[in-house]
Amino acid sequence: MGLDKRILTIPGWMDRPELKWILYTVEKLPDDGVVVELGSYCGRATAAMCQGILGRGGTVIAVDPFDDADMARRGLKSKTKCMLDTFKQVMATLDFSPTIWQMTSLEAAAQTEDQSIDMIFIDAIHYDVGEDIDAWRSKMKPGSIMSGHDFPGPSFDVEGQVLKRFPNVSQGPMKIWYTNV
Repeated sequence: MGLDKRILTIPGWMDRPELKWILYTVEKLPDDGVVVELGSYCGRATAAMCQGILGRGGTVIAVDPFDDADMARRGLKSKTKCMLDTFKQVMATLDFSPTIWQMTSLEAAAQTEDQSIDMIFIDAIHYDVGEDIDAWRSKMKPGSIMSGHDFPGPSFDVEGQVLKRFPNVSQGPMKIWYTNV
């Protein structure tokens, strides 16, 4: 089954080839796999993850503070206001029920058990990518997939932060990076 076309109507920056990569990668995980997304915005990538695993008994955890004030403090602007209510409405429209952790990446990592995650997708505040990788690396099961977006990116040196930690990282479609940890 291909990518649900309704996912493409959700506001966000992920393009069809990137969303298809997420879907197909998640579909290869164990049926009871655990997928974490850092930075969910309106849920475009979250929906692709949910399509790939929720019906098989897996779990998708969407980690995002859903806080425009937090973005403003960091000098960032979003093109669409996507707060928690919007995210929940989008997921309900698609009949998806991801687990929502309304908090920062570092707060979520602090309460996540080591070696419990099958795949993580990092697309949160981009200048913190290195901190996110470092905080979540021990949470990953052996052989799991650590991945993210905006590589190469328009700013914040995502590429440099990723390459510093994974010199042999792989490039997926468009701006996707991934590696097994």
